[in-house]
Amino acid sequence: HWSLILMGLIAAGLLIFRPGEVPPLFFDEGWNLMAARNWLQIGHYGPLVNGHPEFVSLSTGLPAIIPMAISFKLFGIGPWQARLPGILFTAGAFVLIWYIAHKLYGRRIAAFALAVLIFMPAHPDLHATLIGRQALGEMPAIFYLLLGYACFLASLKGPSWLKYLTIIWWGLALATKAQVIPFLFVALFVPLLLRLFQRRWKEAGIILWGLIGSFAAFGIFTICQRYLLHDPMPAQMHIANWSNTIADLQTHIRMTAVRYLLVFGLPTLLGLLYALFKLTRDCLKKRTFAEGADIAKLSLLVLCLGWMGWFVSLSVGFLRYLFPAMFLGSIFTAHMLNELTNGFRPPPLGLNPRALKCLFALALVAWTAIPTLRMLYKFNASGAGKDALHVVDYINSSTPSDAVIESGQVELFFLMNRRYVFGYERFPVSVPMKGDSDYLIIGPMVRELALVDPSLVRNQFTCFVSFGKYDIYKRIR
Repeated sequence: HWSLILMGLIAAGLLIFRPGEVPPLFFDEGWNLMAARNWLQIGHYGPLVNGHPEFVSLSTGLPAIIPMAISFKLFGIGPWQARLPGILFTAGAFVLIWYIAHKLYGRRIAAFALAVLIFMPAHPDLHATLIGRQALGEMPAIFYLLLGYACFLASLKGPSWLKYLTIIWWGLALATKAQVIPFLFVALFVPLLLRLFQRRWKEAGIILWGLIGSFAAFGIFTICQRYLLHDPMPAQMHIANWSNTIADLQTHIRMTAVRYLLVFGLPTLLGLLYALFKLTRDCLKKRTFAEGADIAKLSLLVLCLGWMGWFVSLSVGFLRYLFPAMFLGSIFTAHMLNELTNGFRPPPLGLNPRALKCLFALALVAWTAIPTLRMLYKFNASGAGKDALHVVDYINSSTPSDAVIESGQVELFFLMNRRYVFGYERFPVSVPMKGDSDYLIIGPMVRELALVDPSLVRNQFTCFVSFGKYDIYKRIR
């Protein structure tokens, strides 16, 4: 109980510390937050380009955007209000990870799974208390997915009405983040085939219900979203937008993804492979899975390993795309460390198999925990998160009310009380304003993606104020 309370307090402290500044507002958050604010204030689900509504295909679904709009409605427009739903989703996901790990492996491993989530992800794009609080779709999707698994576990031996909740939560997960679709399908299809082979008809029926029902719920949610938002974009455009992040076979991206997995995801990968080996070995010994919990284990293992396999072989290589597999896989990482350390007991003296296993587990923990603690201190002590807020304060207070702001830093726009445009030809939303913008903002994402030609900037604008990595330019008239 003390270890659980300690992990809970640490996680809560990390989640609520400077939520509007740590980590700094991120480019992808801007799309979701513009949609939430504009939908709340004028009924338009998307950005306003020079004050006019424009439709875009968002990669985050309505089940994640609605809580952001509710937060804005209750507490006003602001950075911490934007991230409050993410904090709540993350807290709920921590609770659900503990609950599912407890059901699958016991209380000790459940508590240590929380420790794995807190002390072993050594990159901010993989740490739940950092990426989880951001206004993105990953954590809401994980929360709904875990809630579905919790109901699925309970429905195997509990009331039959829980299977209806299962498909609702899984349907919401699919509607929140389309990347979940192939992995949840495979994660349910593989156990379904196994139960059919074993002639365990009742459990096969529950799994089939979850598979068909969740995708049916997803279809209903998608149709309702299109009608609710009066979305004029054809479905093919949404599918094309989603498919852009599904596959990229460039060699350098594949090598980068492999390196990311080995550097940051190795403990999780080893935990998943160990759990799969042990589950397969037990299955061969017993000739069958003795309990319904084994099906939930197999489903989660297939989901996580499938996600990791896609990340290495097909994804566009953004480290953030590895996060769901690592979050869900924390259960199996904790299980592996428990087995290697014989229940987290001190190793015996001497070079014997048990001592070597303990030393290997300690090496894994030290290899990840030390960089994680260093990273957490760096991010939480940094003042870089204030830069974007200073830029917005300056624009709102020191520029004419009719000024037009041009930038590719979309994370700024939901806080601005000025008209804004996406003024770069390479930017996938709008065409340049051809001299109509009054101010230009260049920040880290614009530089990283080379969205602007420096020579054009020098000829048309003059830089007159900077806040950290953001430079504000005024057009030469």
